[in-house]
Amino acid sequence: KTKKIALDNDANCFILGENNLGQGKKYINFVGLTLGTGIGGGIVINNTLVRGSNFSAGEAGHMMANEIKTYEQLFQQARDKKNFKKMLCK
Repeated sequence: KTKKIALDNDANCFILGENNLGQGKKYINFVGLTLGTGIGGGIVINNTLVRGSNFSAGEAGHMMANEIKTYEQLFQQARDKKNFKKMLCK
């Protein structure tokens, strides 16, 4: 018997899992963020994962925090220094 499988990134899998099986089942629209090796996320609108034109909708880590660094870079710096109180602040 053949089964269909799909591959995706961890943040999208998280948000799809929440949408289908978790706390997201209560809502038709919601946002989820993942904090781990970086900052990821997903957006669900009308119970559908929004992917965006470049498949990066909801990926907060790729947004610029300032003219020089992305939020991902600031997060990594704070994580490496174990400065958890300033994970995204600078």
